[in-house]
Amino acid sequence: MQEQVQCLFWMYFAMQPGKHDECMAMLYKICTKMVMDMHYEARVSCVRSRYAEKHNVRISKSQARNKHLDAWQYMQVVPQYVSSNKKCYVAMAKYWTSDEFKKKHEEGQIYRALMDSASHVQGSLPLEVARRREAKKTGVDPNFF
Repeated sequence: MQEQVQCLFWMYFAMQPGKHDECMAMLYKICTKMVMDMHYEARVSCVRSRYAEKHNVRISKSQARNKHLDAWQYMQVVPQYVSSNKKCYVAMAKYWTSDEFKKKHEEGQIYRALMDSASHVQGSLPLEVARRREAKKTGVDPNFF
């Protein structure tokens, strides 16, 4: 499966000649982050689906991030992409309801609250716009690096 993802990736992006090892290392890093993000976004998506289906209420992603369901509630909103692999989804739901996850979630909230600025300053904005906003907010012109 990993080879298929890599082949698909290289259909859209070109590897700089002589940089094979660096490109493969970067691809591995990107894929690892994407998998971690998918796991995080899956929980948020399940919470939103649960509220939409069972309560007929649409909630935003930011609202869903702070809501937690019981394992049986997660099992009622299985995402389509894992419906063929119930064992995987059961493991995900078990983790999302674990004390370890709740502790990590709370620590992350505390850490983000202590940050001087947003944890992600660029988002979908062009980098120059994000830089100007940060400069206006802090009074210091940040560099691009």
